[in-house]
Amino acid sequence: MTADNLSRSANGRAEVFPGAVLVITTSGAEAQLRAEVAALRPQALGEVPVEGGLALVFPETHALLALEGAAAVLRAAAQDGWTGAAALVTGRVGQLQAPGQAPGFMGPALERAEALRGLLHGQPGALLCDDEAARLSGLTTTTAPLLGGSRSLGAAGGAVTLCHEVLWDRLRPGDLQAPRVTGAGPRARAARPARDEAPDPGARADTPLSRWVRGTVLRTGRTFGFLEDQGGMIYYFQPRNLAVDVPLRRGARVLFRVLPPLRGAEEQRAEDVFVLGAVTDGVVERLDPRGWALVRVDCHNGLEHRLFVQNAAGAGWRTGQTVFCRIGANRQGPVGFPVEEAPDPDPATRAGSV
Repeated sequence: MTADNLSRSANGRAEVFPGAVLVITTSGAEAQLRAEVAALRPQALGEVPVEGGLALVFPETHALLALEGAAAVLRAAAQDGWTGAAALVTGRVGQLQAPGQAPGFMGPALERAEALRGLLHGQPGALLCDDEAARLSGLTTTTAPLLGGSRSLGAAGGAVTLCHEVLWDRLRPGDLQAPRVTGAGPRARAARPARDEAPDPGARADTPLSRWVRGTVLRTGRTFGFLEDQGGMIYYFQPRNLAVDVPLRRGARVLFRVLPPLRGAEEQRAEDVFVLGAVTDGVVERLDPRGWALVRVDCHNGLEHRLFVQNAAGAGWRTGQTVFCRIGANRQGPVGFPVEEAPDPDPATRAGSV
């Protein structure tokens, strides 16, 4: 029986709907895996057993919840010393409910989930998603650098699935916002965001941080200062808004995120202010075989940032090692460049530009 004819079953207890399927696999740690997914089960429509793990079926509007749940499971696996991997796909799901039995599922989404499960072998710690799952979970609209490489995956019937790697190590609460939902009910379709829609500074759940902005230090003092972006807009900041505690000088190039103005004030505020060219220390959280690394920086403003470092393999870094990085930037935000020796304590050198 296929998903196309499930809705016409004679018993009337079948349904076809747009769903999201989360597959999580492990190598020899089934008990730990089931304990970690316990918090996700109440949100799922049901479970499908798969070799070496399990698959949870959700309405497609729960794609963000499923993705964040997968990241939490992989984070727990890394902390507790067992291995896991996950994939999230979307598509049509057929649900068949028989009296006194758990619901059964089948359909194109389950088939694609099985195909992606095959890619997870030999990739411990990987989190993959298809193109629509990336959109529904907010990965394609966030300013956080959370998407890695992509590949095309052939499927039965000649269909092609675009598969993305999710850099879950960098994911922080509030980084992702699901698209607005149209219609009613738990299975309503998610609306595609307008292409030219401006980011909403107050949209994040944990803090109203928005896009990354490049600028320069216009004025600095002991208790406050002002930054100017490339369009001439002025932003107010305080020393506690600095991501890295380095001396500031007028004209220094910076990268920052935007907060709304204080009540009664005109200037927007700057948060997560990184001085380009400054050197900071951090801990290597992840080393990828392709040569890049993620470095955790405990920032001066109390937040954590994961700096993407492209040429980490050549620096001889190890996971858990404390290293030094020089701050740079790309289109997605701050990045790091390896520094072989301890930073020069001279403020002018540390706050220089890249």
